[in-house]
Amino acid sequence: AQALQVNSTLKSYHIDLSACNNVQNDGVIAMAEALKVNVTLESYGIDLCRCQNVQNESVMAMADALKINSTLKSYHIDFSSCGNVQNEGVLAMADALKVNNTLESYHIKLFECQNVQNDGVMAMAEALKVNSTLLSYRIAFSSCKNVQNDGVMAMADALKVNSTLELYRLDLF
Repeated sequence: AQALQVNSTLKSYHIDLSACNNVQNDGVIAMAEALKVNVTLESYGIDLCRCQNVQNESVMAMADALKINSTLKSYHIDFSSCGNVQNEGVLAMADALKVNNTLESYHIKLFECQNVQNDGVMAMAEALKVNSTLLSYRIAFSSCKNVQNDGVMAMADALKVNSTLELYRLDLF
């Protein structure tokens, strides 16, 4: 994380920490802090699938970073099977998408995140209505039992308003 704060040449950074139970919340938060100050990264991806020590504060920190970072064009994050991800984190991500004006590609996976509620899905739909820079959007709420029909309908309604998306994928299996 410290290297990302000072590196002035790196354009793309992707790290797979899936099932790495040694990853702690403070490590993910440090990565988010690095994204706030890095001015060269255009593509960022982090896979935290099945990292049980990752807490909701990490999601909130990543959302805060997206509000501040002005160089990222591509952002992919996987919180699948992280039982500690809460609905507030999804709401924070939606708020970040409303104000970020550089992202062109946004992919987030929340498979089996049982604490994600329907209002989180609806907030993401509202963010899609407002965001005018995204070209590619993929969100996965698979096996999230609290996602309901009106959340899915809100996502579909967002497509009626958003005029920039070229690729849209919603996974709800």
